[in-house]
Amino acid sequence: MNISFRKNLNRSYMVIEKIPAFSENDFMVQMLLQNDIRTLLKFRYETVNGKTDLLYDISSRQVFQRQFEINKMTGENLKAFCYSVRSMINALEEYLLEPNNIILKKECIFTDPEGKQYEFCYHPYYHGDIMMEFRELFNHILQIINYEDEKTVRLAYEIHAKLQSDNFTLADIMEALNSDLPIPSPKIEKIESEEIDLLEELNQPLPEVIPERSFFEKISDYLKGRNLIDVLEDINNKELRMKIDGYSMAGASHERQMQKYTNGNIKQEHAQGGVAVDYSHNSTSGVPLGQSFMEESVYPQRQRLPVKGTILLEDPEPDLRKLVGRKSQQGHDFDVDGFPFTIGKLEGYVNAVINVPAVSRLHARIYQKPNGDYQIEDMNSTNGTFVNNQRMSPYTKTPLHVGDVIALADEEFEFR
Repeated sequence: MNISFRKNLNRSYMVIEKIPAFSENDFMVQMLLQNDIRTLLKFRYETVNGKTDLLYDISSRQVFQRQFEINKMTGENLKAFCYSVRSMINALEEYLLEPNNIILKKECIFTDPEGKQYEFCYHPYYHGDIMMEFRELFNHILQIINYEDEKTVRLAYEIHAKLQSDNFTLADIMEALNSDLPIPSPKIEKIESEEIDLLEELNQPLPEVIPERSFFEKISDYLKGRNLIDVLEDINNKELRMKIDGYSMAGASHERQMQKYTNGNIKQEHAQGGVAVDYSHNSTSGVPLGQSFMEESVYPQRQRLPVKGTILLEDPEPDLRKLVGRKSQQGHDFDVDGFPFTIGKLEGYVNAVINVPAVSRLHARIYQKPNGDYQIEDMNSTNGTFVNNQRMSPYTKTPLHVGDVIALADEEFEFR
């Protein structure tokens, strides 16, 4: 299945290309063409030289795959998503459409920039398993939820527990959304055997380095032998993320280690001069996306490390990049102090707020690749993103070099 994006005037489309054996007389095609079905992306088709493309209107929407790269998924986002799934299933039943024709994958789900309403892609010639795809999609959701929000984590793991049943239904998920989960006592007097094992492990020499495991593999290992109450206790004691990550440091006590992890600060002694350096621990559960829209990669989150005193580090911090305003934006400069770096006018969701009508709420995003190169991506903006006067296609990363001119509609900046 080949997916691309197309811009026609001020409308944006996700395009599923070259559909074989397409017929406009098919029942499902006619139902999509003749009805405005709630929670489904609006549908049309084009046939050129005997090849048919399906076009889904995604104007003013953000793809789920990109939505939570910076701001993590909250409990309200998660509830909105699950309620949208329920609304979509009900609508399909009303119009006698087969649910397994929904592509319930993160690259084919779209939402408003604040993650309050979700819309789905109905493909008349797709044959999937919507409940299995929901379970696989939830594995991704566990990576992007806000682990600083206790209610969000509790809700996500309650739904995850429901999904482990071979015969789970949508009603099971709705039950989790509407349940009031008990909050454990703030003080847990009993030390579980797992914590004793952790204490012993922390006093052992560091093991040999092994390949990094995926976040979901860590979650799966963590959940083995634990029930929901165990998870809630770890949340209450601020131990959840540490246990998932398998975080440990030789020679540190459990109490000291927990304090460092939960406070987000790790204090290390400089190996030679004995100078204390505070490193800000910036953990993230999301995995930024790679160059291909359909693939995931390892764009690192760049961390700025504040220090106390003046010391020399082996790897000096890279030069800080800037967006320097031109023309109407002259005098308005932004430090590009981390990646991904999002530009738009939706305050609280972007790194650089440009509050002018022509700029979209989420307009463009700048990435840094592992080799240090930069890329820019149009986030399905209404009026387009241009690099050196060349208009970008939505969700297609373009190389960005120092000295390039970026135009967000008519607002121009130089990347320095």
